[in-house]
Amino acid sequence: MDFNVTLDRFKLVSGLADEEVSKWFQVIRDASEYVYSLVTKDSLTDGDKTRLDKAAGIYAYYKYLLYSQSLENSFSVGEVSVTENKERVKDAQQMWEKEKSDIGDIITATNFLFKRI
Repeated sequence: MDFNVTLDRFKLVSGLADEEVSKWFQVIRDASEYVYSLVTKDSLTDGDKTRLDKAAGIYAYYKYLLYSQSLENSFSVGEVSVTENKERVKDAQQMWEKEKSDIGDIITATNFLFKRI
């Protein structure tokens, strides 16, 4: 595992500043561990590891959006109104599904997913 590859990919897709990203280090680590837990291939090449690390960055982004959306929801302050953007979550989920298919040759193909209601 190369945490820096995963972190760089997360920062790229999230657009968060470094100080904001640091708050999400544990989510990024957990995402990396999860992606590596799906591996079925006995020995990984450096290229395989890089693909897994990049996919973990996308999965971390997806989890970040799920967590941050559940914390934010919507609120109004004066004339400013902020509402959750479910489209970003859908887009992130599609990105994760694409990444998962790209590494499908080295991970188990499970589609079991807990979703919030």
